[in-house]
Amino acid sequence: MEERSRLAQKDDIPKKAITLVYFIGGVTFSEVSAIRRLSERENRQRDYIVASTQLMNGDSIINDVVERIENNLKRSSVRE
Repeated sequence: MEERSRLAQKDDIPKKAITLVYFIGGVTFSEVSAIRRLSERENRQRDYIVASTQLMNGDSIINDVVERIENNLKRSSVRE
C-alpha cells in the first residue's frame, strides 16, 4: 500500500519541458547567457540544453576574421 502511494505522489510531480538549442557554426558566451535569462524568465518551467559546433569568444571571432582575410590576400597575390 505504501508503495502505491509513493508511486502516485511521483506521478503528481510536474515535469519540466526540455528544449534543445543547437548552434551550427558556433555560439558565443553572450548567446548562452541570453538563454539562461530566458530560462529564469519562464520561472524555471523549462530546461534548456545548449549544444554547438564551437564555443566562441571575442578573440576567437577576431582570429577567424583575420585568418580569412589573410587567406584571401594570399589567393589574390598568387593569381597575379
